[in-house]
Formats: sequence, structure tokens, C-alpha cells
Amino acid sequence: MMQGFARLLINLLNSVENVLKTLVKSCRPYFPADATAEMLEEWRPLMCPFDVTMQKAITYFEIFLPTSLPPELHHKGFKLWFDELIGLWVSVQNLPQWEGQLVNLFARLATDNIGYIDWDPYVPKGGPSKLVQKHLSGLFNSITSFYHPSNNGRWLSKLMKLLQRLPNSVIRRLHRERYKKPSWLTPVPDSHKLTDQDVTDFVQCIIQPVLLAMFSKTGSLEAAQALQNLALMRPELVIPPVLERCFGLIESSTLEQTREETETEKMTHLESLVELGLSSTFSTILTQCSKEIFMVALQKVFNFSISHIFETRVAGRMVADMCRAAVKDWGKPGDLWNLGIQWHVPSSEEVSFAFYLLDSFLQPELIKLQHCGDGDLEMSRVPSMVSLEETKLYTGVKYDHILDNSEDDTKSLFLIIKIIGDLLQFQGSHKHEFDSRWKSFNLVKKSMENRLHGKKQHIRALLIDRVMLQHELRTLTVEGCEYKKIHQDMIRDLLRLSTSSYSQVRNKAQQTFFAALGAYNFCCRDIIPLVLEFLQPGRQGVTQQQFKGALYCLLGNHSGVCLANLHDWDCIVQTWPAIVSSGLSQAMSLEKPSIVRLFDDLAEKIHRQYETIGLDFMIPESCVALAELLQQSKNPSINQTLPSPEEIKGGFKRQQERNADALRPWKFEHIGIGLLSLLLRDDRVLPLRAIQFFMENLNHDAIVVRKVDVLNLPKFLLVIGLIIIGCIMIAEVYQELKKNGSQVALLKKLTGGTIAGQKDRKGKDKFNPRRFCLFKGLFRNFDDAFLPVLKPHLERLVADSHESTQRCVAEIIAGLIRGSKHWTFEKESRDPRKLHWLFELLLESPLSGEGGSFVDACRLYVLQGGLAQQEWRVPELLHRLLKYLEPKLTQVYKNVRERIGSVLTYIFMIDVSLPNTAPTTSPCIPEFTARILEKLKPLMDVDEEIQNHVVEENGIGEEDERTQGIKLLKTILKWLMASAGRSFSTAVTEQLQLLPLFFKIAPVENDNGYDELKRDAKLCLSLMSQGLLYPHQVPLVLKVLNQTARSSSWHARYTVLTYLQTMVFYNLFIFLNNEDAVRDIRWLVISLLEDEQLEVREMAATTLSGLLQCNFLTMDSPMQIHFEQLCKTKLPKKRKRDPGSVGDTIPSAELVKRHAGVLGLGACVLSSPYDVPTWMPQLLMNLSAHLNDPQPIEMTVKKTLSNFRRTHHDNWQEHKQQFTDDQLLVLTDLLVSPCYYA
Repeated sequence: MMQGFARLLINLLNSVENVLKTLVKSCRPYFPADATAEMLEEWRPLMCPFDVTMQKAITYFEIFLPTSLPPELHHKGFKLWFDELIGLWVSVQNLPQWEGQLVNLFARLATDNIGYIDWDPYVPKGGPSKLVQKHLSGLFNSITSFYHPSNNGRWLSKLMKLLQRLPNSVIRRLHRERYKKPSWLTPVPDSHKLTDQDVTDFVQCIIQPVLLAMFSKTGSLEAAQALQNLALMRPELVIPPVLERCFGLIESSTLEQTREETETEKMTHLESLVELGLSSTFSTILTQCSKEIFMVALQKVFNFSISHIFETRVAGRMVADMCRAAVKDWGKPGDLWNLGIQWHVPSSEEVSFAFYLLDSFLQPELIKLQHCGDGDLEMSRVPSMVSLEETKLYTGVKYDHILDNSEDDTKSLFLIIKIIGDLLQFQGSHKHEFDSRWKSFNLVKKSMENRLHGKKQHIRALLIDRVMLQHELRTLTVEGCEYKKIHQDMIRDLLRLSTSSYSQVRNKAQQTFFAALGAYNFCCRDIIPLVLEFLQPGRQGVTQQQFKGALYCLLGNHSGVCLANLHDWDCIVQTWPAIVSSGLSQAMSLEKPSIVRLFDDLAEKIHRQYETIGLDFMIPESCVALAELLQQSKNPSINQTLPSPEEIKGGFKRQQERNADALRPWKFEHIGIGLLSLLLRDDRVLPLRAIQFFMENLNHDAIVVRKVDVLNLPKFLLVIGLIIIGCIMIAEVYQELKKNGSQVALLKKLTGGTIAGQKDRKGKDKFNPRRFCLFKGLFRNFDDAFLPVLKPHLERLVADSHESTQRCVAEIIAGLIRGSKHWTFEKESRDPRKLHWLFELLLESPLSGEGGSFVDACRLYVLQGGLAQQEWRVPELLHRLLKYLEPKLTQVYKNVRERIGSVLTYIFMIDVSLPNTAPTTSPCIPEFTARILEKLKPLMDVDEEIQNHVVEENGIGEEDERTQGIKLLKTILKWLMASAGRSFSTAVTEQLQLLPLFFKIAPVENDNGYDELKRDAKLCLSLMSQGLLYPHQVPLVLKVLNQTARSSSWHARYTVLTYLQTMVFYNLFIFLNNEDAVRDIRWLVISLLEDEQLEVREMAATTLSGLLQCNFLTMDSPMQIHFEQLCKTKLPKKRKRDPGSVGDTIPSAELVKRHAGVLGLGACVLSSPYDVPTWMPQLLMNLSAHLNDPQPIEMTVKKTLSNFRRTHHDNWQEHKQQFTDDQLLVLTDLLVSPCYYA
């Protein structure tokens, strides 16, 4: 949206887009009933998944579509689009960019229409079916271990947000169903309201992850908010475990041993925290207790302050008295309508006494200061001068005396600046102090509010704080908003101090100056002329310090007012020309880096913060009539006469001479062009002089000026259109081109001098889209007027092989092609959008081999870019290209293979089944994959591992089928890797049949030294394992995995397990809904535990541990019995063999089974790294019996015990409660025995 405004030369704040979205969100419930149909008619044509317009359409739908219509109007609301969009979401599964907005729309629809939509066929969510709780429980059971403090990573922040927002959403729904006042919004049917059992089940499923997240390394804020919301729903399930952990920490705390001896004189962090907590606690209690208790507490505090003695008896009584009243009303909300606030209004006697004090102490000192300012009295520096901070406004004190006679008295000037600041801004409190208290109040309110019940049920102390803040806000808003003469004098004094000779004085004065500008409306108009006086070229006696101070005053601070960029034409008319002309000032020196940096910051801030200012304002006729009457009035009379036409012309001439002054440095010309570019707009025609100015600067000596000029030319070309076709461009530029046909001087201007060899970044220059926009604007506005003259130059440039020349001609031709779509109908035969001839040319021989592999890859890249823009419109060309590429898939050059893989991705991108659409006529993936599988049969039929023996060179002789298959496989891997991130669907059924081949190739170890074939196979398997599977694809994948698990290659069997780990976790809920699939996976993993290869058995144990840890598989009695039976397998007796016999290295079948049982028990133990289930102690005892078994059983037991000790060490005091004394004795002996460390 903001890009559209920029295209119209409208500059708005970055926050405008969010403001407009918030406006639409607020207005959405009030849209008429027929609004949905109108929106669909307007934006449905944009819904093409293969085009960028899809993102725009879904964004508009998410923002505008109303979802809160009453049930009787649902046929005019979401029922018009729900089936279509949900079908689109189901069909496109590879996470396109617009899926997030689509899911947001569905979420809003579900929230606003609880009970009126059946979500079970799409997303098991809510309703009487209770499927949501099943999936939530499965989700948190699988990711609970991720919240443990030992785990940390980039993914943790997203998981913590889930933990924070989910309970908050449930709280909002409960509040809506049970406590919110009835409104015109659609009520939730009683059949779909959350029951008490639903709430209990939800709290129970999420409480364990929240309790673990309390100690997260990223902080406990999200966990604290989640606990607060959960405690509102079920305090009996939340508060006890939290307190148990707190008491456990206190009992086992070693804080008393962590204090450093070198800091005994300071408070520790704990002591400072306690002190802070006591202060807020006592203030809350004392504001709510009775007057008698308050007086007792006051007396105790007074006695303590005068005695400075800690007495246990007195301190204990004081605490008891203060806490006695609080227990009765603990957590009780205050009555909002009967707070019982007693306001104290000063009586006339109190006001008179205050004035008496001021007259007695302040007035004599003010008289002395007055005499000192007049020069009648010399005053010495007395340290104990009366503070003048909090006084009434007064007038008549002259500060000039100190600046004129003792400007080096910086301490006095600092005090004066502080006094002026207080007089201008202090209205009972300072604004920054009020903002700090307001922020603190919001934090306390957020941490203590009851979101479930709502209705402002806060404790009385919070309500009192809010009332006081409201009173202070009213005081700050009402007092001091009127700009008076005294304020004008003090701000002018601050300006003088802001241009002092001393930097510290300037700095402090400028901060106060900026704060004052933001406090009084329209004071900037009054102060800007005074600031600009220091920048005038003709003013004498301006020092560099004053010049810099004035620039700082224009620049402003980070968050305050910027005088150089006010949203006011009257101010801009003064400031911008003054900034440009300040380059002629005698005080300006570009040799000082600080001044150069100031001008850079000033120009950058103007460009960053500038907002387009309106020119046309609708003025009612009544106002015009009143203005005419006012002009006819003689009181007051108009003394100024309008200038004559001759005077206006003379002024223009003098201004032109001043602008052409050669003394102005180029930097200020650069700033001037930048400021002028901000004034380009689409509702005003650019003056002819401005166009001439831009054209002349195209060939400026300074490259930065040329760059800014080239950037701005497309803007005013967009504005002027065909208005000035005979004024400047055709009349001058065309004639110059025609006259100097053999020269390229103007061409140099238009390209910013690039063909002259001037490069900003040698060797790194790329196609410049700004110069492209310039030529696009030329050919858009003036048709083909430039083409006859530019054509010979373009032909000559095309023949030149230099990089800069090729880049220049590419920018011009690209602008010609894009600009020609606006030509008239008579020139339609020259419309290059008729790309038939171009595609025919590119399709002739993209892989001819002429020029090497780089040229072939470039031809394919150009062809791919053209076809990608055509999307679904050219199926015939896609079929021809695929037919041409199929015999070329055995390319040996890596860059060509990568480009062919990318081209194949775009060829098959259209092959996706979308709802309400006809089958595509473009190439289909299943047919192509079937042909590929036929060609790869020589590799798939081989059972041994496949090694790459093909070097990157095109052989001349005949090649065997195996070599051809390896070359083909390399290209297919490139295609599948490119498709993983770009296509709209994950691997189809035919592509999954390639998995056995990839399992044979992928390496086992993580080594970057492997060749391209193995690296690509491993990466492709990783990407395919992360893809979303459709339910009907699950049996096929499991069939492929089972077949590969029986392969003779142990590498393939090993890779099956690594693939299985990722695939199951990424498709967890799909597998959990298929009991047969869970059973097959369990059998597969347990069977591979008995594999003859040690590495496969260990990976199977790791996989089993992970599946148990994420609760995909359960540790049940049959599994435990199976492993224990395997552990009891008797080993054959050792037989004497010859030393070095090969037979010693082959494990026996009995040893493999016994090792499988130990690995299974170890996997069960390691599946619970942060707790001790009831079955774990006995499993550890069973494992300990195998500590003296032959290798590799012994090493497996040692590793298991070592990992158990490492993962359970932190909470061992809690975990050891699950063991009996005998078990602890055995376990302790195992963990510390010499054989353990052997």
C-alpha cells in the first residue's frame, strides 16, 4: 500500500499503513450486509496463486472481509467465500507467502462464529467433538522437553510466544462466554461454550511446559503471564506446584554463600529487591488500613528514625499492626463508584501563607537579581543562594548581563537554563516524570488485573493511583498550553543560550529548547526566523559556534520537533531556501567535519521524515464572504501594497542570479536538488524552470548530484506526461540528438555517465533500476520519438563487450520495452509484448554449447524469466521446452544442472490441483517422474552403494547406462531441491519412489568433503522429510521405508532412520491419527534395533528414544517385556580362535539380540531426560546387570548411565525420591565405581 503512495509521489509516515488497517478493523463490524459480495467481485480476479497479485488479494480479504454478521445473514457473509478459500488452503500445502494472512482470516472467522461452522473436516478444532483437546495434549506432550532450561535456541522464542498467547486467548473466550455484558455481537451457543471440565483439561495439558519455562534462559516473562492466566482459570492446579518450586529453591538456596567479601559495604541484588518490594508493599497497605493503625505505624517509623536502633520487639509489633488489616481484604477489588477519595483544596489562609513565604524569602532575592541584570549591583558567587526552581511565572529579569559580561560563568548559565526550563514546563510535575509514572502504573496494572472477570476489578491502591494520574494529566494539559509573551521571551533567551560559545551550555540549552517547542503550539512559527538569521549569507559577525548552534536547533533531537521539517508550508518556505543558501555564509566551513556531518544529518532527517503537505483545502462560501468583509474593513487598515509585475520580474531575475552564484559549494546544490525532489507531486505541473534545472544537472561534475538527478527524473516524467512534449524534451533534447547523431553526450547525461567509464564500485555495479525507470518514463511519455536516433547507438553499444556498455544498453532497452505498453493503438504492431518471436528465438537452441556452460546457463535463465512471467498462459511452450530438456538432463556442468533444475521447477509449478479449476494442460509431474524412473532403473536395481565416478567434462564416446543414470540423477536432485521451496505442493507419489535411490547415496557421517552427488542426496532427503504428507501418501512412504530397511546396504538402513525422525515430527498429527502407521513405525524401529550393523542399531536406539520423548510412542508393558527378554538372550561360550582371525569381528546373532535389548532399555531411560517415571528405577537396575557383558554392550551401558547422570544431576534431590534405598545404593555404586571411570 505504501509503495502505491510512493508511486504517486506522496510521502506519508510509516505508521499511516497501520493506522489505516486499525481504522478498517474498527469499521468492519459496521459494513453493510452486501459488502462481502462487493469485495469478492472486486478482488477475486486477483486470486492467481502463481502471481504476486495473490498476496494482494488475500491481504485485502484478511483486512476487509466482515466475519461478525448475525446467523441470519451468514448466506451473505462467510458462506460466499469459505468453501473456496478453505479448499485453496488445503490444496496449496507448501507454505506460500499468503498462507499466514489466510490463516489469520480463518482464525478471526472461528472466533466470531463459535458454534456456526463445522471445522472438523478441515482443522480438528473446538465444538462438542472435543478433538481440540486431544491435539493440544499431543502437541504439548511432544514439545514439553523443548521448554526445559537446558534447551536453548532460536526456536525457543516462538514456543514461548505460543505458551503466552494460548492461555490468553482462552481467557478472552471465557470472559466473553461468562462475564461480558451482552452486546449485539453474535452470542456463543450454549452447546459450544467451554465447560468446567474443558477448562480443567486445558490447564492440565499446558501446566507442565509452563512450569519448565519458568526457569528459561530467555527470561520468565512469558511463563509468568501464562501462569497468571492459568491461575485465573484453575488456581488450585497452578498455585501449589509454583509454591512447591519456590519453597524448593529457598530450601536448597546457596545465596548466603555467593556474596563477595569485597562488596560487604554494598547491598546485594537480593537486598535491593527486598527494599524495593517493602516500599511498594507498605505504601499499598497504609493507604487501605484504618486511621488508628496508620497513626501507630507512623509513630513506630518516627521512633525508629530518631533512635536509629533496631529493636526486635518494636519491629515485630510494627509489622503485625500493618499486616493485620490487609489479610481481611486480601485480593478484594475496590468499589469504582465509591472509592471514598477525599480531595484537599487549599483554603484562603493556606494560600496567603504560601504567598507570605514567597514575599519573605523569594522577593528580596529577585530584586537583587534585577539590580544585577541592570548593572547596578555586582554579586559574588555565594554557594548557598536560594533555589529558584519552583516559582510562579515572573517577568523582567535580564539574562543578557551574564552573557555579555561573564559568558564563561557556565555554572550560572546552567542554573538559568534549569530555571527557564522549570518555568516553561513545570506545572506541578514534569512531563517525563509523569510519563514514567504512567508507564509504571500500566505495568503494575497489567500484572495484577483480573482479565477473566474484567470490569476494572482492581485493588483500591491501583484505582487511587489511576485517579491521581488523571488529575496530573489534566493539570499538565490545561496549564501551560497557551503561548504568552513571557513564554516567547524565555524561548528566545533559550535560543540565545543555544548558540553560546561553550558547547556544554549549547547542549543543555538546546535540550530545554526542544522540550519547550513541543510544549507550546505554533511557537515554531515565531522562533524560526530568529534561528535562520544565523544562517543568512549577508549577516556579519556570526561565529562558527553560533552557526553550529543554529543548525542543531533546526535539526532537533531524536524524538522532538524538527524545525527544518515542519508540516507547514510557511515554515518550509523559510527553512529550506535558508539551508541551501547557508553555503554562502562566512561562518560556514566544509573543512570542519562537525559542520559537514550536521548538514548530512539535516538532509537525511528531512528526507526520512518529510510528509506530503496538502495544497487544496475546501473553504466554505461563508468563510469567503467573511474574508471579503474583513478586507473591506478599515480597522485595521492594510498598510502594505501588492508588488507590481515589474517588481515581481525583477525579483525573479535577482533570484536567478543568486542561484547561479558560482561560490555556492556543490554540496548545497546536492541538498537543494534533494529538497526540490520532495516537492514533486502528481497534482501540480512542474514549472519549466524546474525541468531545465533537472536536465542541466544530468551532466553535473559531482557524481552524487547526477545520481540524485537520475533518481528524480522518472518522478517528474510521471507527473508531466505529455504536457511539455513540445516545450523542453522534444524541442531541445530531440534536436540535440539529431544534430549530434555521432555523439553520445546526451546519452551520457541520461545514464549518469556510466558509459564514460565512471564507476562507483568497480566490478560490483549491477543493473540500475532507477536509470531503467528514467528510460521507461521517456518512452512512456513520448512514444517512439527517441527510437530512430537512439537505434544506431544501441546497435553499436550491443556490439561492445565491455560490462559497463552492456549494462547501459540493457537499461535503455528494458526501459523501451516496459514504456512501450503505453503507446497509442496505431503503434500496436511494434508492441514488444507480443513475445511470440522472442520465445521462438530463445527456444531454438538454449543449450547449444556455444560459448561454454556459462552462456548456456544464461540462455536458460533468460528463457526461465520470460516463461515465469507468462505463468499458465503458455502450456504449449512448456511442453516443447520439457521435450527439449529431457535428453539434455545428463549435463555434466554443475551450473547448467542447477539452472535446468530451476527451469523444471517453473515448468511444473502450474501442476497443482486447485478448487473450482479445470485440470492444467501444462506438463504434469507424475508423467515426467515416471519417465525418469524408467531411465534410473539401472541404478535402482543395483543393491550396493552408488559411488560417483563422473568427472565434469563432456565425453565423446559412448557411455554406459550407469554413467548416464548418475548424470541424470544429479540434475533430478537439483530439481527436487529447487522445488522444495518454490512449488505449491510437496513431493508427489511418483517422486517418493525415488527415496530408495537417495537412501543408497546419502552419506552417514557429516563431512563437507563428500562429492556433489552425496551432498545433494543428503540435502534432498532432508528437504523431503520436512515436507507435509497427505494422509493417502503415508502408506506409500512406510512401504518404501520398510523395503529399504531390508536392503543389504547398511548406509541405506541407517539413512532410513534419520529420515524417519524428521518425517514423523513434521507430520506428527497425521501419523497420530493413523494407528496402523504408528504400529508400523514402531515395528520398523524395534526391528532395526536387531540389525547386524552396530551403527544402525545405535541410530535405531536414538530414534526410539526421540519417538518416546515426544510421546509418539508410549513406554508400555509389552515393549518393556520385549526388551527384557532380548536382554536375557544367552551368549555363546568363547571359543579359542587364531589371533587375528576375521571371525572375531563378526558379532553372533545372540550378541546382537542381547545388545538390542540393552539399547532398547537405554532408549527408554534416555527418553525422560528431565524426570524419573515410575518404571525407570527398575530399568536402571536391569541395565546394571549387563555392565560386565562383552563389547559393545558394556560401552552402551556406560554411555546410558553417564547420560542419565548428566541429565538428572541438577534436580537429583527431587529425582532420588523415586528410588528405594537399595536401588540408590546400587546406583551410587555404579556411578562412582572404578569400573565406571575405566
